[in-house]
Amino acid sequence: MAPTDELHESDGAGDNTSPESKTGGQNRRHRIVRWLALLSLGVVPWVVIRTSGTTLLFPWGTVVLETGHVTLLPTFLDQPGPTPSFLRYWPLGSLAYALALCWAGARAVGFPADRRVTAGLVALVAVAAIGLAAGFGVDPNRTAYPLATIHAPLVAGWLWLSRMPRGDE
Repeated sequence: MAPTDELHESDGAGDNTSPESKTGGQNRRHRIVRWLALLSLGVVPWVVIRTSGTTLLFPWGTVVLETGHVTLLPTFLDQPGPTPSFLRYWPLGSLAYALALCWAGARAVGFPADRRVTAGLVALVAVAAIGLAAGFGVDPNRTAYPLATIHAPLVAGWLWLSRMPRGDE
């Protein structure tokens, strides 16, 4: 073994100072941050609806802040009666988000899933939020703030531009 190789070899006792282990740690941190960015779309409201109160619309349901009442998306869709056409964007956006999570998960376990597909699906979330906010905002006594029109493209752009090797997630 050459003397220079001894400097980069780890003794297995937790001394991970070799360039290879530093790169591996950076890749791991980068993967974790990417996952947190993707999962943040599930906890940051897609649309904030203001009337006499405030309702937060998430991919999984709505939360009325004043009462704490939660309505899950499947429960909302099962309600009888006509549904405004703009609300069709909600399950479509949620489906795109679920597919983005599945695609990223497939990549995480080693399938050759392209990160750009994940980014494209996340971008569809922004489109859904625009449709939702536009529909909610038609009523003059109601204001809708589409947070996902800013949040989702930022996440999608970051996922798209991420330069990690293909099998890193």
